[in-house]
Amino acid sequence: MKPILLTCLLCLAYSTAFAQPKAGQALLDSLLAELPRAKPDTNRVKLLYWISGSYSRINPSEGINYANQSLTLARQLTWKKGMAGAYGSLGNNYINKSDYPQALTAYLSGLKIAEELKDKYMIAGITGGIGIVYVNLANYPQALANYEKALKGYEELGNKARVALLLNNIGGVYNQQGEYAKALDYRLKSLKLNEAMGFRGAEKELNFDNVGQSYLNLADYPQALTYLQNGLKLSKANRNKQIVVRGYNNLGKLYLKIATDSNATFLITLLRSDKAHTLQKANAYIDSAVVLAKELGDIPYLYRAYQTRSQIQEALGEPQAALASYQDFIKTKDLVINQRNSSQIAVATLQYDFDKKETAFKFEQQLSVVQLQQQKQQRTYLLGSVSLLLALLGLIVFGYLQKQKANTVLQRQKEEINQKSNQLEQSLAELKATQTQLIQKEKMASLGSSRRVLPTRFRTP
Repeated sequence: MKPILLTCLLCLAYSTAFAQPKAGQALLDSLLAELPRAKPDTNRVKLLYWISGSYSRINPSEGINYANQSLTLARQLTWKKGMAGAYGSLGNNYINKSDYPQALTAYLSGLKIAEELKDKYMIAGITGGIGIVYVNLANYPQALANYEKALKGYEELGNKARVALLLNNIGGVYNQQGEYAKALDYRLKSLKLNEAMGFRGAEKELNFDNVGQSYLNLADYPQALTYLQNGLKLSKANRNKQIVVRGYNNLGKLYLKIATDSNATFLITLLRSDKAHTLQKANAYIDSAVVLAKELGDIPYLYRAYQTRSQIQEALGEPQAALASYQDFIKTKDLVINQRNSSQIAVATLQYDFDKKETAFKFEQQLSVVQLQQQKQQRTYLLGSVSLLLALLGLIVFGYLQKQKANTVLQRQKEEINQKSNQLEQSLAELKATQTQLIQKEKMASLGSSRRVLPTRFRTP
């Protein structure tokens, strides 16, 4: 599983920071040459991170050293993204040392920061690495859950290369669970997607080896032989020892299955050999796998090789050797899958869950304080608005009352004017009536005087 891990996580945060046409030792030498000139800034964090990643294949202990340097500087700079990247590199190197509790602890520390930053690329990459930890611990439900989460993340990001990688990894989980048809389906999807993209890096030999393994488990020996041989040839040409060891182990299994199959057709037509020679060929492949796995410190593939060797030796009629190989298988497997590792993994997971809940609780507390401040401000604004509204309303009421008062005064004045007007009109009418009466009286008086004088006018002397 290690090549998958390296492809999945080596470029967690800085995919273009130090992109160069070099690879392997040439790339490492180039990065180390840049280190003395690098200032203690974020670029140095990236450089240390990449040196750590380059060492993870050849010297994980040295890779851990540079990852810790990267982490220390990132902390000094309070650069969270650099811290998350350094934790990812630590996880890569620890997993290459088969120290899965330490790998998971590093990954979960990086994941916590990546989630705080809401960095989708880092979340998907680290989640994929966590899936690999659980695969090697044979916790397949947890492995599948993390792989599917990472797959969804890369699909949303439109990263086809990582999608192809996760499809392959998910196929590996189904393979371990004995769901061989489903495993082949996922692995073929990965192969076709990588083929459409033109294959980059170690994808081709990895795809060939995994598809060959799936055909082997489905007893399709011709297809299995074609893919496994081509995958081994490619990985040898590219000097990718971590895939070479897989090829040796899978070809050893294939030759064992063909040799022990009740149907000897494939033994004759496909390998053109007999059972004894085929078993010896299988044993040679497994011996090569054991030697290379020890050289690489690849404990998961070492215990798998011991298991296959035990089966081959049993088929060869060597019960003592088969028992010894089986004991090697149990002892080596216990280095990976044991109570201590399981306890440490549980502690690391619980710590991550606790930290995540604590962060959420602190956030809620901060949110509550902010909300209280906002509510206080809102109340202040509301009270101010209500006071202003009441003042305006008071002015309006006061104006209304003043208007009403003015209207009352005006109405009273109007009534008084009307009353006086009526009185004047009445007085005027009375005056006119009196005047009329006076005029009539004067007329009457005038007429009376005339009647008394006239007789005297005509009186004779």
